[in-house]
Formats: sequence, C-alpha cells, structure tokens
Amino acid sequence: MKKTLNYVFLIACILLIAIPVLWFNFAPDQISVAENRLLAEPSAISQGLSVFMKSLDDSINDRIGFRDEMVRLYRELTVNVFKGRNDAVLIGKDGWLYYQDDLPDYTGTNIDGEKIAEAVGVLSGIDAWCRERNIQFVFALCPNKSSVYSEYMPDYVRKADVTTMQLVAEAAEQAGVTVLCPIETLLEKKAAQELYMRLDTHWNVFGAECMMEEMAEKLCLPKYAFEITQSESATGDLLSMLSVESVGSRSVEGAVTPDRQAEIVDVPDSKDRIIVSPGKDTFVCYRDSFSSALMDYYAYYFEGPVFWSFAIDFDYVEEQKPQYLILECVERYLDSAIESNKAMLGYAPEK
Repeated sequence: MKKTLNYVFLIACILLIAIPVLWFNFAPDQISVAENRLLAEPSAISQGLSVFMKSLDDSINDRIGFRDEMVRLYRELTVNVFKGRNDAVLIGKDGWLYYQDDLPDYTGTNIDGEKIAEAVGVLSGIDAWCRERNIQFVFALCPNKSSVYSEYMPDYVRKADVTTMQLVAEAAEQAGVTVLCPIETLLEKKAAQELYMRLDTHWNVFGAECMMEEMAEKLCLPKYAFEITQSESATGDLLSMLSVESVGSRSVEGAVTPDRQAEIVDVPDSKDRIIVSPGKDTFVCYRDSFSSALMDYYAYYFEGPVFWSFAIDFDYVEEQKPQYLILECVERYLDSAIESNKAMLGYAPEK
C-alpha cells in the first residue's frame, strides 16, 4: 500500500511539472492578460551569450503554461484573503483603490523648487506666446483621486500638507496664467456626490463637471444646468491591474446628455477626436485621459480638435488661430506635460 502511494505521489509530481511545460506558449507577440504586457521573447544570440541567456530565462518564466491563471490566483489571495499590497495599486478603505504612481504627489516627496520654477516658466512662456497671437491659453490641472479622497487611503501613507500641484497652480496664477485646478470645489462637493470612480484612476462626469464650472467662471462662458444620468460599474483600470474579480465595491459613473447641435468625431487610428459644433468658440486642446469625462462638456462650448498628447504643435495652433488653447493634464503627469513643451518653446531656466 505504501509503495502504491509513493507511485501515485511520484506520478502527481511528474504531472505537475509536465503539464505547464506541455502548455508552453511558443507563439510570438503574445500578451499577458493578467499583467497587460507583452510576454518576453529570446533575443538574438548575436547580442551576446549573457544577454541571450537572460532573455531566454525571462521568456521561459513568462510563457510557462497557466502562468496567467497562477498570477490571478496569487493576486486574489493577496488582495482578498491576506489583505496585502500590490505593485501598481494601493488597496484603500471601503473598496476604494488608488494608483501607486500618485504616491509622490500625495506624500509630497516630489516637491522640488527648481522643478516648480521650471513649470511656471514653461506655462508662462506658452501664455505669452498665445497672448501675442490673441489666443486665450488655459492650463487645466486635474487633481489625483488621492488628493480628493484622502480619507479612504491606507493609514500607513501620510498625506503632505502641501503638494506640487498646489504650488505650481498658485505660482502660475500669480504669473498671470489662467489655471483651472478645482481641488476646493471637488472637496466641497464630494460629500453630496461621488466624483471619482472607486475602481478606476479617473474622475467621473460629476468630478469633471467641477472643472467645467471653474472654466465657465474664469472664462466668462455660459453656465448650463447639465443633465446627467447616473450609473454604476463593477470594472475599472485599477481593478484590472489587481487582476481580481472584485474588491466588494462598485464605481459611480454617469453620462452627460450631449449637445444636439454638436458631434464628437473619432480620428481613425488614433485617440484624437474632433468636436464639430458650428457657431461655438474655436479651440485646440491637448490632453490626457482625464479629458475623456470632459468631452461632452467641451462640446457645449467649443469646436475644434482634441489631441491625445501634451506636446503642443505651435505651428499648427498658429495656423488654426483658435480662440482658446487648452492644455489639460492630471496631477501625476504634471512633469510630463511640462517636459513635452520645454524644447518646443526653447525654454531654459535661469542659472
């Protein structure tokens, strides 16, 4: 009997080793669904034996059978059983998820006086360029979710008293730049309505409405009573990064009733969009994903292209001669928005 059990155990061990090997993924250009990235592939041996062996090891680790399933199981246990941490996602309270990349802003560890001065210099340069051409420049700075809903952040993360976002916004405004940063409005309104999605990095249309209220106020635009239909969602980019089915919460979402006189057209093979809204003020907008919730609002006010990029094409803007130039970015991408426009302006900080 004991001998039989030994054979059974041996066969089980062989199967555990053999089955993942038999289901090895040899196909090129494969994507890990659990990790949302391309699987590693061996490099050419001509690049050197050490490079080749390292790439071969990475490829075997990535392509072994059932790896995605094991990653998902590990994350399910880590998040829902052991309540552990994730490399990309902070697990907050009451089912709120946060992006790890927001932490430097939240804790204030990225505050750098030279960087702040550089940001103000670049924004002032764009504003001066626009003023010379009778264009209104608007810098729209969207707060991270953690800046608005800090009460649901993990207790072990300490919030800074002041952030780079606040310092740049204040300094740029003092320099004469039109800055929209609705942090105070968001903090005021969050008690009555969820403004960011619990399972996603982004705000919803209710949060985006706070930005539009500030824009209408500062630019003297018409004020509308927008009709918004509220809904809920059990999905989100942060939940996908966790690779778990659920954390026991849902996100509040919504949809703005579109302006019937406007049309938002997708540009093929890109994330760019064009708002066709005859008779409205013309604009050119450069943005990140936080403008997705602003798009239907924009259509009530503006007509023109919305580019998925921070890098302003100044030749194009000069050719189009819009009434407004909007540069929108979320708090965590402030550095990227500034860096993308430094070279184009020929900006160099004073030494």
